[in-house]
Amino acid sequence: ASSTATRIAHLGDSCTMGFTIGADRDIYSSRLEAILGKQGIAAETFNFGVDGYSSHQGRLLLSNVLSAVQPVYVTLYFGYNDHHWSNASDRNMAWGERTGQRATLEKSHAYRFMRRQIFKALKREARLTEPTRRVSVEEFTENLRAMATEARAAGATPILLTTPLRAGSPLIENEVLATLDGEPRWVTQQWWIDQKMQEQGLTTSPGGTPQHRAVLEAIIAEYPEWPLPHWLMARELQAADDNDGMRRQLKLARQYDRERIVMDSYNEAVRAVASELDVPLVDLAATFPVRQPVFNDVVHPNVAGHTRIAVALAERIQELEAQSGR
Repeated sequence: ASSTATRIAHLGDSCTMGFTIGADRDIYSSRLEAILGKQGIAAETFNFGVDGYSSHQGRLLLSNVLSAVQPVYVTLYFGYNDHHWSNASDRNMAWGERTGQRATLEKSHAYRFMRRQIFKALKREARLTEPTRRVSVEEFTENLRAMATEARAAGATPILLTTPLRAGSPLIENEVLATLDGEPRWVTQQWWIDQKMQEQGLTTSPGGTPQHRAVLEAIIAEYPEWPLPHWLMARELQAADDNDGMRRQLKLARQYDRERIVMDSYNEAVRAVASELDVPLVDLAATFPVRQPVFNDVVHPNVAGHTRIAVALAERIQELEAQSGR
């Protein structure tokens, strides 16, 4: 890009980084540059998304981004990692800048993808003891407020994004409390269900058999407020042509999908900060076609999803450019 190009810095987590996306050109930051170019706006985009980052790390990173890139716009796309459980909040943990070989590896999509898959495969019982949100809604709000203010002070226009989530299956990455060998233990719902199925010599649900339904019935009886067993039971009942039972279980799965409600509060915080500070907002959570195939999992957009994000950002930046008279 030329020296007169409009510089746009993108801060965020793995959704910004492009987790599950094979080519950089398909990530929304690159797509945005191409779309704006076709609309006559010469742009240069910089992707600072990092797998696992919350708004806490974003806030620490921002000053370096502003000084190094001197962007005209800074997009901030955080929230999902903020809501995750941890034994300590991000504020109370040491976060250092990644340097050397680790920093080089972090730039590799293949490395980050494989690392995530390995962690997912190895995850059994959670190691939580006294879980807390990595970043509380209150801290999240303050982080966004501070980042928007800092960006403006450096001459950049901040743009806040909410986090869309795929409709349907409940949010289950956060652990729940169970009793294991007579002791309370924080576990993931999927791990617990897998263990109970394996004890009966069954594959992971849905299996479409009375045996699978019996295992899920036992789990629901013990932990009636876990959403995942209800959601899997709905799929089992659908396979058994019990549509009334399926609808009842889906209703319960939605009722107990409390982590999705928590995520709604983080998105509401984004909207509140945008309104309070009169900051441009791209409300993906409100406008994304969450029932269409635009995700690779519950939160990470696929190529079609990244394209939609790029289009939404391009429309907002076009409006801002017109207002600025650049």
